[in-house]
Amino acid sequence: MRAKHRRAARIVSASRVAARQKGDPYRYGASGPGAFDCSGLTSYSFRKAGMKLPRTANSQYHRVRKIKKSNIRKGDLVFFGGSRKYHVGIYWGKGRILHAPYSGSRVKVERIWTRGWSAGTLRLRG
Repeated sequence: MRAKHRRAARIVSASRVAARQKGDPYRYGASGPGAFDCSGLTSYSFRKAGMKLPRTANSQYHRVRKIKKSNIRKGDLVFFGGSRKYHVGIYWGKGRILHAPYSGSRVKVERIWTRGWSAGTLRLRG
């Protein structure tokens, strides 16, 4: 049970790290601090919380445990794309994600804009 609680605390910590990056500029290939692309933000936030996550959205998708959209919780990851995932954000609750969207934008929270997404978690089962 301790491992489960420790893991949950690290996910909360990663969400807090990510929240502190709000307003930082998007820069393709950047993984902070100060600028991020989508997967750079997630890998940076989880690394600061003591969890390893690969660098690209597609690699992150293959690292997490897939979950149903109905089981998503704050701190889980939201992936976009078909067989090859091209974008990732951190689920923020109420249909929103925290992410680094695109060139010219900044890290921000916004509503999920499509039904074409999938969910993954670093939470332990049970």
